[in-house]
Amino acid sequence: MSRHQTALLVIAFAVITALGGLIGYISAGSVPSLICGFVFGLLLLASGLGMLKRSVLGYFAACLLTALLLCFFGYRFMQTGKFAPPGIMALASLGVFAILVTSKTKK
Repeated sequence: MSRHQTALLVIAFAVITALGGLIGYISAGSVPSLICGFVFGLLLLASGLGMLKRSVLGYFAACLLTALLLCFFGYRFMQTGKFAPPGIMALASLGVFAILVTSKTKK
């Protein structure tokens, strides 16, 4: 995957994360889901845009944010055993994180 494609993946993940927070608010009335979804979504969006401009900080921020989401949703999945939404977000975070790590190691 090229750097450009990886950056676009991070931007798409940002949108999915923000929409997930909105869905959590609409379906369960969860204000923390709404706030965290939008905060992480905006930070991931900024990271993805930074990656498009070849910013190393954008890349490392995207790695950190996806790792945090993976830890949080992985923990939630282990706690509840529910696949939706924590299992889905844990898998999505793992996928994006894996792509970020492997794209940086390619020359």
